[in-house]
Amino acid sequence: MRILNAVLAHKDFYWNDLPEEELKKYLVFTYNDIKTNLPNVVKIEKSSELDDRFYSELAQIKYIRHNVDFDWIVINHYRRRLEVPDYNNIYVPIPSNFVLNVKEMYALNHNIEDLALVTDILMNGDFSPNYKSEWLKSLNDNSMFCYNMFSAPKEVFCELIDIYEKIMDKFIEVRNFKTMDDVIKYCDKMPNKEYNHLPYRIGGFIAERLTNCYIRTLINKYNMFPFTTTPVISANVKLLEDGMLI
Repeated sequence: MRILNAVLAHKDFYWNDLPEEELKKYLVFTYNDIKTNLPNVVKIEKSSELDDRFYSELAQIKYIRHNVDFDWIVINHYRRRLEVPDYNNIYVPIPSNFVLNVKEMYALNHNIEDLALVTDILMNGDFSPNYKSEWLKSLNDNSMFCYNMFSAPKEVFCELIDIYEKIMDKFIEVRNFKTMDDVIKYCDKMPNKEYNHLPYRIGGFIAERLTNCYIRTLINKYNMFPFTTTPVISANVKLLEDGMLI
């Protein structure tokens, strides 16, 4: 089985809690010139201004979908890793629980109109009735599978990314986002932008909610099997330049 332990990164980082041989198992995907002690790095060429900044980690995930061949994927971030004991079951992060529900949390930190637009696109699009139903339920739930992280076979990964792309392509069309200037001007009008210091990373924020819905849909489909929750380990990150915030 060809296993892809992907690490999504956009800043310099060291993982100084793993032995050198263990680091060789990971493949870093980045749009930037970064410094890291992980030996295997893929530098991706940007196809548009919206790559990386607008899409956040979704940009690397989209690249992997269309350019990398594998049988099983584990998605990690440069500042956190998914603990995966085997490649026989689909693993997802232990869900996070909040005082507010998913929709209320989004309204607090982002532009709730974006979530409303995604809902409209999804409800009127060619998506499964189960996914549509689960989306509406997930918005009113206080629990969420965060981080856009999971360990799964290729077919599961590809199905999810295809959902991302259908929804985000329509979202960008409706919002008329052609450049990052368009996105930034749009974000400058957000009434609550002070709650989020990177408001233009709209694609990544939306993708996290779509991942949450997808995981919930498949868990219900398989009646909790073969899905297993697993801890997300905060990677021992050492940034290499002063002032680079995680």
